[in-house]
Amino acid sequence: GRARRRDLFLAGLCVLAMAAVALAALALVIPGLFGGQYRLQAYFLDAQGLDPGIQVIQEGYVIGLVERVTPVFPGRDPDADLCPSPVPGADQRSPTLPCFRATLRIRDDWPVPVDSRAQLGSSGLLSGDAIKVQPGSARERLVDGAVIDAQGREPDLMAQISALTESLDGMAKETIEPALASIKSQIQTIETLLGSGGDQGENRERLAGAFESLRTLSAKLEDVVKPE
Repeated sequence: GRARRRDLFLAGLCVLAMAAVALAALALVIPGLFGGQYRLQAYFLDAQGLDPGIQVIQEGYVIGLVERVTPVFPGRDPDADLCPSPVPGADQRSPTLPCFRATLRIRDDWPVPVDSRAQLGSSGLLSGDAIKVQPGSARERLVDGAVIDAQGREPDLMAQISALTESLDGMAKETIEPALASIKSQIQTIETLLGSGGDQGENRERLAGAFESLRTLSAKLEDVVKPE
């Protein structure tokens, strides 16, 4: 009987320990789960990557999460006038399309200044999306239900790297490779002239022309290959 009670007691302790670990993990993953919390609203034109459950980050620290994402239709929803305008120069967008309201659940003890901005982007090179809050300098903080200004999605780093790689590849094929081939040809001409036993006066003129061509090509390469 004692052994049975002892086994039941140890099993109960094990279950309680596992429950405590699970609650601690939830508290870390879901900010404000067991403490105070308040909600902010942010409006985005594009919902790509804007999913419930993604983190809200300020200065590298997780201060909350996206609780839900709701489409807001013009002419139907009362808060449609809060939808952001398309970026100048962007593709035409139908006026009947909705924007998207993200409800951000923030830790109650975490201040977000009223002049802060929210932007959707990657939380790291190999990480998922997150909403990054760029804190303002105002002393007044946003309160429950307030709207935080939202910017469009930040530029995609991988897309920028891909575009840069394509640009460099095209520049190498169209400009640098022909220039290097021309330099090689001019060097071969100079070697031929230096080894020739013919009229040295004519050779000197041809050498001067070859050196001038090399100088011009060098200047062109310097103009093409720049830090920018």
